[in-house]
Amino acid sequence: RKVTFRHYRRRTDKYGYRRDFKIYECESCEECPFKADCTTAKGNRKVYYNPVYEELKAKEAIKLKSEFGRTLYARRKTDVESVFGHVKQNLGFQRFHLRGLEKVQVEFGWVALAHNIRKMAVARRRKMKPAA
Repeated sequence: RKVTFRHYRRRTDKYGYRRDFKIYECESCEECPFKADCTTAKGNRKVYYNPVYEELKAKEAIKLKSEFGRTLYARRKTDVESVFGHVKQNLGFQRFHLRGLEKVQVEFGWVALAHNIRKMAVARRRKMKPAA
């Protein structure tokens, strides 16, 4: 099917950030055999394209593929991902229970505190353990 440019649209979020989109629409989806896989809309399939976002995404992909980017990403796996895995699996923290940024920050502070106390306890136990 042919997809053609329809119009521009500008959206402003609640923080005042503006995003510009190019909107493309399929000419006719009525008898298309792929309509069920392509869209749930009653009308034709629309595609929103944000050129600024796509450019930023491409730049980040290039950075990630560089030697430095691969090194940083590999380090992230050991530095950060293991902490979140521990917090989710061992501490049972799956979601925030409070609303609002300030309350969520406090709640995560408690989780981080619990994680750090546990790390300190493990380090203390290792230090006290006699060498075998």
